[in-house]
Amino acid sequence: MMENVHSLLRRQLKRYFRGTSSVPQELSQFTQAINEAYKQFDEDRILFERSLEISSRELFQVNSYLQGIITSSVDGIFAFDQKFHITVWNPGMATITGMSTVEALGQYAPDLLPFFKDSIGLDFFLVRERNRNVIPNDKQYILSKSGEKIFIESRHSFLKNQSGDVLGGISIIRDVTDRRHSEEEQKQTLSLLNATLESTTDGILVVDKEGKKILKYNEQFLKLWNIPECVLQKIRETFDDRPLLAHVSSQIKDPVSFFKKVMDLYSHPEEESFDTLELADGRIFERYSKPQRVGEKNIGRVWSFRDVTRRRKDEERLNYLANFDSLTALPNRTLFHDRLGQAISRASWNKRAVAVLFLDLDRFKNINDTFGHTFGDLLLKAVAERLRKCIRDGDTVARLGGDEFVIILDDLATPNHTLFIAEKILSGLSKPFVLQDRELYITTSIGIAIYPNDGDHYEMLIRNADTAMYRAKEQGKNNYQIYSPELNEKVSERLALENSLRHAMERDEFLLYYQPKIDLISGKIIGVEALIRWLSPVNKQIVLPGEFISLAEEIGLILPMGEWVLQAACAQNKAWQMTGLTPIGMAINISATQFQQQNLSEMISNTLKESGLDPKYLELEITESTIMKSAENAEMTLKRLDELGIDISIDDFGTGYSSLGYLKRFPVSTLKIDRTFVRDISTNSDDKRLVGAIITLAHSLKLKVVAEGVETREQLHYLQSVGCDQIQGFLFSKPLSGKEMTQLLIQNRPLR
Repeated sequence: MMENVHSLLRRQLKRYFRGTSSVPQELSQFTQAINEAYKQFDEDRILFERSLEISSRELFQVNSYLQGIITSSVDGIFAFDQKFHITVWNPGMATITGMSTVEALGQYAPDLLPFFKDSIGLDFFLVRERNRNVIPNDKQYILSKSGEKIFIESRHSFLKNQSGDVLGGISIIRDVTDRRHSEEEQKQTLSLLNATLESTTDGILVVDKEGKKILKYNEQFLKLWNIPECVLQKIRETFDDRPLLAHVSSQIKDPVSFFKKVMDLYSHPEEESFDTLELADGRIFERYSKPQRVGEKNIGRVWSFRDVTRRRKDEERLNYLANFDSLTALPNRTLFHDRLGQAISRASWNKRAVAVLFLDLDRFKNINDTFGHTFGDLLLKAVAERLRKCIRDGDTVARLGGDEFVIILDDLATPNHTLFIAEKILSGLSKPFVLQDRELYITTSIGIAIYPNDGDHYEMLIRNADTAMYRAKEQGKNNYQIYSPELNEKVSERLALENSLRHAMERDEFLLYYQPKIDLISGKIIGVEALIRWLSPVNKQIVLPGEFISLAEEIGLILPMGEWVLQAACAQNKAWQMTGLTPIGMAINISATQFQQQNLSEMISNTLKESGLDPKYLELEITESTIMKSAENAEMTLKRLDELGIDISIDDFGTGYSSLGYLKRFPVSTLKIDRTFVRDISTNSDDKRLVGAIITLAHSLKLKVVAEGVETREQLHYLQSVGCDQIQGFLFSKPLSGKEMTQLLIQNRPLR
């Protein structure tokens, strides 16, 4: 190239100096200068060409390096010219967008990638004026060729010339879809955790690992600790947690102990902690603390607080119900057994004695039946209170159930103290109880067993004390008996009797005997009283009612037994009439329990219909004490029975506490004078006057009078002299079997 320039210049110079014989000196110098200049230019040319050769080689290396980066990058890289047409599209872009390089090259970038325009703007002037060639990162998304939303981060750089004109640019985008999804999942998880934190009934407090900075708490924590809004506002304004901690501390019953435990816990950062916390207002919190870790690093501690006040009260209530009687607040059977076992263990170690007193209230069932269970419960509570006052502080009085109480006299040097307590109890319970404006007297029977003589474990002591108590009942009640081995035999006999009695009904072992009633004017039988007997299966002997009626009352057999007597007696009376015998009255005793039956009149009515007996031939004998226990209710019951056409007789008249006013109102037809008054009328003037007065009173009320227990002629003559209407007794006949009574009725000879 340089040679061509030199030749052209020489040709021009020859043309200029054509026709001149010699070249001037100046031209020679000029030529020399030009030659020197070209020589220097040639040297520079050589250096330039060498430099170009080196630069091209380096540029090729750099270009190869950049091309490798663009090709191998997992990020998407594309370049564009001044008109935003795509000139470079790397494999990363193809992967992200699903569009190949061939499809992308030459495309208008804003149409192909809608986010592009929003990211960089298309105003090159603004880019030039800002004098920058890099656009900040921007989180956006693009739609891939398949329509999938791809979240990206983008970065854009512009290429400018020396004048600042934009010649093109290059963009890098990164697929952050997975990270974006992970962030969303983390947000959802965090939102769920926050929701869980707020929905839990526990108060949650999160603190740093030193326990000095509160990191988080839930709404329930604020409610549990009654954190006022003013405290929260102060925390927000000052970023100081101390007001909250001070408020919490003020509510704790023992803050010194609380914070000591907290400090001890933070000295062992890996340990969990669980205990209870009592507040000044009486509430009880369960407190649980657990360290929180990220990997192996301890980053803080979570405290949870749960209000267990109600649960603790429920647990205490359940524990109370499990160990104490809900009515009297005395220890129940379970706690009594536990305390007795402990007392025996101590006595065995200390060589001392322990006494067990078994108490049963006398005739308590009658009180319940007469006045109702509510009144009975009030009486049991009053009895429990008196029993507490009869024992020492270290002793125990418990209620086993019903009207049964037991007492443990612990750590006795001598058993004599037991008798003193028994006497004290009898005396204490003998005083009247005033309940619901009623004055009531009650007694108790006490059985005593003493460790170690009467038993070496609690079951034997209780059993033997119970045995002694039954002995006290047999001895007339309102007394105490000390256990002796001989009592076991009596109790065994009683248990055998009870077992046999329970089967007597189904085995048809009951019989009816009949004692005649004699009219004192005609001297003939005008009626009979039905009396139950039991044919013992053991010795085939007749057992009298006095030996089993009270037991039947205790074990609940009196009602079915009474119904059987009524049915059998009515059927027998109807049978006598069917054989042509003169109709007579049939008297049946009604127990207090039967009289309290709600369906008594209905049951009797049905029995009369089944037997076919006319109601006027049925007479019910009810004791004076039974009627007077609840006169108002008795009057209603008696009126219902009277409406059936049945005669009502008051039995054992004079032994109770009758009111003449009630006697006048009751639909009663007959009074029966108790045998205790008849027995001595021949020798005792008081009994004479009393019997005469009863007869006069009865007749003034237009009532008939029956005297029972007449055994002598003297008794008969006196009763006749004072106008008694009827008599019963051995003077005329003892109770007879049905067959014997039939023969007597056939004869029915007047009394002589």
